[in-house]
Amino acid sequence: QMHILEVQRFIEIIEKSTIDELRKNKLLTWMKFFTSKNLKAIEKELKEANPIMTKVIEEYKRFTSDEKLMRAYDARDAFLLGQKMMLNREREEEKKYIAKNLKNAGLDIKFISENTGLSIEEVEKL
Repeated sequence: QMHILEVQRFIEIIEKSTIDELRKNKLLTWMKFFTSKNLKAIEKELKEANPIMTKVIEEYKRFTSDEKLMRAYDARDAFLLGQKMMLNREREEEKKYIAKNLKNAGLDIKFISENTGLSIEEVEKL
């Protein structure tokens, strides 16, 4: 099951939610957990509203207090950022490669620019 959420809208709803509303709508407890800036302040409320939150909060605390796990998390995060940067660079190179081939084939520079996302100046330099 997939849920699409407008986080800012839900933050406003969550901040005004009563304990009864949290009990009725478990998704609100998850949103409150993920958007909270002070877990300690809402921990009791979350656990009362949704029993699974007891385990969630325990696991979260265990994970964030374990230096080895946090280093592994940070390393994974850095790896994913590096992958994203590399992919973006490769996409830019691919755009330039395609634009160069289109330019060599005699297509209009403005057309190439509009369809590759490269500026007219970038296409002209190829």
